[in-house]
Amino acid sequence: MVMEIRNPFGYKSAFALLRVVTILSIVLLVIGLVFGYSLMSKQVAEANRKMVIIDRDGQVYEKGTINYRDGRVYEYEDQARNVFRLWYGLDEFNYDRNVESALKILGNCGKDMLEKYIQSGLKNTIVQKNLVMIAEVEGVEIDINSIPVKGNIWGKQIVKRGEGEASRWIRCEFIVIDTDRSRENPHGCKLDNWRIVEAKNL
Repeated sequence: MVMEIRNPFGYKSAFALLRVVTILSIVLLVIGLVFGYSLMSKQVAEANRKMVIIDRDGQVYEKGTINYRDGRVYEYEDQARNVFRLWYGLDEFNYDRNVESALKILGNCGKDMLEKYIQSGLKNTIVQKNLVMIAEVEGVEIDINSIPVKGNIWGKQIVKRGEGEASRWIRCEFIVIDTDRSRENPHGCKLDNWRIVEAKNL
């Protein structure tokens, strides 16, 4: 005599249990994914609010990370130094290169500034008189709380000819416009409305 073994829960109960387990597994998986995505998004957002400033020698400017807003101040200051050195530090060999580089990080005011150089015949004067113009930055101030962001930069422009030289002290004002970062503009900003507001011979 053969004894028939029956499933005490029945086939329907077994399928129902399997379905419940599957649904629970899917729900737990979705919850895990949502939690992981939320945590990752929070960490990315936090990272985007901080930055590390590294100088040209590869050294960290300050210990650890700094607030992104504070980091932008350093970038704005460095951009202003770049414009000052490029635009006011000229000789017959670097004139074209410096002017071209400066125009890439200047706003619309760059066209007017270039036009003044062209009308004054500065390039020909530099070549004919063998002038060497050196720009030395003494200080930069950025008002990060103004809208748009405003800045001041001041320093000396020294003009050398042979063994003689003359110098003047100049202070410039500008506003900052955030842009996309690029190889030509790694700081991701342009300086507009650049103008000399104070100048005196030394």
